[in-house]
Amino acid sequence: MSSLQKVYDAFFVKMLDDEWAGWEESEVSQDLRALLDGAIPWFKFPRKSLEIKDNDFVEVLDNEEIQILANYMKCEWLNRSILTWERIKPLYE
Repeated sequence: MSSLQKVYDAFFVKMLDDEWAGWEESEVSQDLRALLDGAIPWFKFPRKSLEIKDNDFVEVLDNEEIQILANYMKCEWLNRSILTWERIKPLYE
């Protein structure tokens, strides 16, 4: 099994912004899980199962799979950060 934390750690390495400063650990955990849940469907044709049980993947993921998930998590974070109504609204005014 591979821990979700391995994917989260790979994701944090790719981030320059510390959006989670001042958050409770449980809130950070929930947010990271939401980003991961959004990232998994983008990973087409993984060689290993991306099924999650008890905060672990049911199979051991190699570094390539971890990095792909971390990149997709960053895409999810970027979509949430950039495509918010507050940032888009001025384009329509």
